[in-house]
Amino acid sequence: MLLPPPPPLPQLLVLPPEEDLIIKEPDNVELTKSKDVAKMLAQRASAQLRLNSDPNDFEAIRMLKEADEKVAFSFSLTINDDYS
Repeated sequence: MLLPPPPPLPQLLVLPPEEDLIIKEPDNVELTKSKDVAKMLAQRASAQLRLNSDPNDFEAIRMLKEADEKVAFSFSLTINDDYS
């Protein structure tokens, strides 16, 4: 005596239409290339040297913050690859 086949599984992910999405995907996503890590670290080191000579250098503070954000973003991409 054979059992009947199981019912079909429901769809796991239902995506609303693009116009109904609350959070939109950005058009221009700039992904950090692995070869840019050395450039980011050089930019960060340069900003730190400028801040050592003048702690109030706004441009150096901005460069340091930008380099830190790029490094953090690059690191977050590698973490996602490890767990997926």
